[in-house]
Amino acid sequence: MRSSFLGHELLKKVSAFGWYRKPQCRSTFSAFNKSHQIEVTVADSLSGRMPLEVVGYPEFRRDEQCFQCAHGDQVPDPYRWLEDPDSEQTKQFVEAQNKITLPLLEKWELKDKAEKRLTELTNYSRYGCPRNEGSKYYYNYNPGLLNQPVMYCTDGLNDENARVFIDPNKFSEDGTSSMSTYTFSEDGSLFAYGVSEGGSDWFTAYILDVKSGQLLPDKLERIKFSGLRFSKDNSGLFYSRYPEDGSEASGRSTAANTFHTCYYHVIGRSQQDDVTIASFPGHPQWMGGVVTSRNDGGRHLLLSVNEGCDSKELLWHCDLGKFGGKITETVPSQNWTKLVNKFEAEYSYVHNWGSVFYFHTNKDAPMWKLIKVDIGEGKFEPEDVIPETENKLASVSVAAEGSLLVLVYSVHCVDTLVIHSAQDGKLVKQIEIGISEVSQMATKHDSYELFYRLDTFVSPGTIYRVDLRDPAFTPVLWREMKLKNINQDDFVSKQVFYPSKDGTKIPMFIVHKKDLDFSKKPPVSLYGYGGFNIALPISCSTSTVLWMQHMEGVYCQPGLRGGSEYGEAWHQAGMTLQRQNVFDDFIHAALYITQSGISSPDRIRIQGGSNGGLLVAACMLQRPDLFAVVECHVGVLDMLRFHKFTIGHAWQSDYGYPDDNEEHFKCLKQYSPYHNVRMPASGQLPAFIAFTADHDDRVSPLHSLKFVAQLQHLANQHKDRQTNPLLILLDTRSGHGAGKPTAKLITERVHALSFAAQHMALHWAD
Repeated sequence: MRSSFLGHELLKKVSAFGWYRKPQCRSTFSAFNKSHQIEVTVADSLSGRMPLEVVGYPEFRRDEQCFQCAHGDQVPDPYRWLEDPDSEQTKQFVEAQNKITLPLLEKWELKDKAEKRLTELTNYSRYGCPRNEGSKYYYNYNPGLLNQPVMYCTDGLNDENARVFIDPNKFSEDGTSSMSTYTFSEDGSLFAYGVSEGGSDWFTAYILDVKSGQLLPDKLERIKFSGLRFSKDNSGLFYSRYPEDGSEASGRSTAANTFHTCYYHVIGRSQQDDVTIASFPGHPQWMGGVVTSRNDGGRHLLLSVNEGCDSKELLWHCDLGKFGGKITETVPSQNWTKLVNKFEAEYSYVHNWGSVFYFHTNKDAPMWKLIKVDIGEGKFEPEDVIPETENKLASVSVAAEGSLLVLVYSVHCVDTLVIHSAQDGKLVKQIEIGISEVSQMATKHDSYELFYRLDTFVSPGTIYRVDLRDPAFTPVLWREMKLKNINQDDFVSKQVFYPSKDGTKIPMFIVHKKDLDFSKKPPVSLYGYGGFNIALPISCSTSTVLWMQHMEGVYCQPGLRGGSEYGEAWHQAGMTLQRQNVFDDFIHAALYITQSGISSPDRIRIQGGSNGGLLVAACMLQRPDLFAVVECHVGVLDMLRFHKFTIGHAWQSDYGYPDDNEEHFKCLKQYSPYHNVRMPASGQLPAFIAFTADHDDRVSPLHSLKFVAQLQHLANQHKDRQTNPLLILLDTRSGHGAGKPTAKLITERVHALSFAAQHMALHWAD
């Protein structure tokens, strides 16, 4: 999901009688402990609504002697044993949970109808923007229900001439292997790509000869959080990986990822002979990535070094001219000129003309700007090319032989597309795109073509081509994607600005059918993220369209602090000690929904994934009275130990440093969902379901397992009050979200809809 980043990046007709069930229908499932019975009540009547209920859960061992100790504090951690994914106890816990949850989700009377319609909505032709590489065009295409998109190659832009270039559906029989990244050599003769297994962030890289279609013998393993970049002469490939340390490079491993190292692989040689480009032995949590310069034979190497997920990095430079343009041995540290050696801003390489480099940066510019720097003398004295404005400069590309800059600005969470002169930075053309998101863009510094894709909440994508030689820069439709039996004119999207707790105005999109009757208090899906400098995009989710069309629901998407909606200042307002602002923003979105008459708390379903999973879990515990259903996907839920697993240490820049900073520790302890499970003063907790996956090596499933164990233990102590279900479902051969097969996506979305619809007793509208 586009909202579940958390790495360095670097996203949802029974009959004419409607839905009918007997007024009281009880079913009993046996859980793992045979002596313990789980009572599940699914109740509904046409005259009144009764929620889904679960009474009693299997009891599992609590280690009352286990504590997380820091800064003189001892915090109980009774389910730490669930951190071991391979222990028999953990396996038994997962098996017991799935035995409770799956039958409940599968018994929804509208499940088959919803699955059929969601499959129908998903079954549309999906295109990616074409890219010109060498003398060919390449684009991704899925005719509808393939598990993975296929990359096609064509001499022109006509589908009749297109042929399959690479088909990731052939990587595995079950469709769970995906192409996680790829790159072409500058002349288009070589293609390198990564294959991820079962949704893991780990991938193995391969190299393909484009003309012959044959794989080269090269195979590069243990790669994670890395791009791939060919050298200018096609003799090798730059990449980064983690060392052989005894840990398993699979999605099930929870070992911390440390000592990221940059390498140069000479094509045709063994990976063991790869040349070290940069390593950071004194800084095990640093991560590095290399890019090669353009327009000068790839003479320059730029190294970006990060220690977290915030927008701060080091910027080092190496002149390959000193090596005769080739790398044959380890690059000594003294050969790197440290242009920027403080973690204070981000510098994204755009292009260069000789030693004059253009960077997209937030240095002294929270809303970002474009600068140029002449690094010829090893100095870093930037000049503005496109100064900072009141709107966020989201991205910058160079095109038309380096003469044009293609810019995307974000104005109150809505994109604008503009073209400027690269020579003097002056505006040349603004391309009207309406209320939409530029979800993809493809051009090259030496190309006179620009392709861009626009998404809305109801349209899955429209791709346009612009001839940059045309002075009018007229967009020409290339492909339009449509959902079956969906008319965009039947829906309305609007944006409101509501006050948060401290008075800050928060933007929120509200989408629904035009003829929706608000007097009936329609169900609302409230989706949030709020972190890691990531703005939730305007995008089309088939499950959300189904929710609006057939559940007659409303979709609400606020732009919470912690994201990048209004630049770096907006991000910092939701970081570390300011994290409560994010929760307050989301809580006040729900308050706006109720106070403005859109709906009521018993009709609000909140959703979030990854960092958004933390969001919905924390808000559920802080304001349980505001929500009916809580849907938590791959959430970060143990905030005192998150940094100890996989890449979690990189998130400390956003969440805080619990081991090193006492103030951070106390703040995290206050809102950590796992450590704040308690019954409300009155009423009960909302219906809750966690979705997680066994190959999620971004946010390990241990977070969800421990949290649900706490919730169910509480429910067993308060069976008379806590009857709303508190459940979890763990999928296999799945990861954090990227590359998830279409079939699995449909199943997961139907399960999520089943949970919400049963608990809120929703009816189907044709």
